[in-house]
Amino acid sequence: MLGHNYTCWLKFKGGKGIATSAGVYFALAPLAAGIALGAWIVVFALSRYVSVASIVAAVALPTAVW
Repeated sequence: MLGHNYTCWLKFKGGKGIATSAGVYFALAPLAAGIALGAWIVVFALSRYVSVASIVAAVALPTAVW
């Protein structure tokens, strides 16, 4: 994951770590990732704030995995 977040090709200034993490979670725990995605969609539809939806999804994912 760190290689995708801080890639040497971009001078260690960021990358696509969230897409990589999402892919891993969809492969290892598809139900939990689907629940988190659903929570993100619902909160984004209601609030129109990506940041609020991302925070809710970040809380929903480990909760759903547990």
